[in-house]
Amino acid sequence: MNNFTVKMPTTIQFGKDALSKMSVQLKADGVHSALVVFGGQSAKISGNLDRVLAALKAADVTPVLFGGQHGSKTGHQGSDWASIQEGAKKAAEADAEAVIGLGGSAVMDMTKAISFVSKHVDVNLGDIANQSLAGRDRLQTITIPTYPSGGSEADAFTEVFDAETNEHVSLLDLYPHYAYLDPTLTYSLNDHQTTQAALVAFVQQTLNYLGQGSEIANGMAKVILDSLINNLVILKQDLHNYDARGNVMWAATLTPQSLMNAGTDDDWMSFYVDQEMLQRWLNLSYRDSTLMVFPHWLKRIAIKNRANVEKFMLNIVFDGQRPAGDLVDVGVDVLEKQFTDFGIEMKYAEPQTNEQKAHLEDLLAEVAEADLQDYREMLQACIA
Repeated sequence: MNNFTVKMPTTIQFGKDALSKMSVQLKADGVHSALVVFGGQSAKISGNLDRVLAALKAADVTPVLFGGQHGSKTGHQGSDWASIQEGAKKAAEADAEAVIGLGGSAVMDMTKAISFVSKHVDVNLGDIANQSLAGRDRLQTITIPTYPSGGSEADAFTEVFDAETNEHVSLLDLYPHYAYLDPTLTYSLNDHQTTQAALVAFVQQTLNYLGQGSEIANGMAKVILDSLINNLVILKQDLHNYDARGNVMWAATLTPQSLMNAGTDDDWMSFYVDQEMLQRWLNLSYRDSTLMVFPHWLKRIAIKNRANVEKFMLNIVFDGQRPAGDLVDVGVDVLEKQFTDFGIEMKYAEPQTNEQKAHLEDLLAEVAEADLQDYREMLQACIA
């Protein structure tokens, strides 16, 4: 087992009474005003925003609404820097003492960023990009996920995209102070959204499982991977099954925690470089590109890391029963079919434009010559 450091400073309250506990905590902390960050109309239509506002009223907290936040306006992963600055200014003008995020991962990221920037309103993104902000002054940060998938509601990373510079960066160690997880807040997700959320969490957890060196970390990752698939099967039959939604929500929250890969030997975060390449090429969403490229990314990395990928295929995809044929090749086909059977589009079916063909060559120009053919095959495998 390798050396490791684990940090999990976020206080997490899970259950149907999570928002009631938030009311108690806010009152105990003496919070009187809070900026409430949320996404689109779904927060209002679902009644989730009303539930949060009722919890704030019970705590005598005045809400300042900051809605319509969907993350990057250009479709890139991460929250939008201009919107973060706007929200921070609004929080500062209202003398908000807390920032509360209600929504998916982009809203969670925006909430964490606003809590910091509201105390440093003149900061430039380049001055804080990709560095630890631990211990720096910020507002109390509260996250309430309604689209459990990326785990940003309790992790250290805050993804930000600056449309002016076309730059995607991470702000580090902005753990929320509190996360309130209520599975009933996810009941507004339809079948496709629920499926995408569970499978994106599955992909992200796989990155933990691929590492070698810690049977404890691998064991925890396997339990979560199996649970995500088993509970997704239940949700395909009973969309509002509370226990199944709860298991998916908790799995998504745990997935990016450092505990999940503590003691393993490799960092597989390079997956996101490949995922973003497909996203940029075909102008796909983060979730679509993540699921579409995943099986083919596994095949690509198996060229140099075959033992890691075979471990995943044998123990997760085939549940310990080795199939006939090449384990990786057969596993890629089975995994792609499994995602397809769950209702995920695993091939880009639109005709490629000349612009897209040229863009592919521009993207491949970023790849080392020795890896060029492998990357080309990975990306083209995503085309119908």
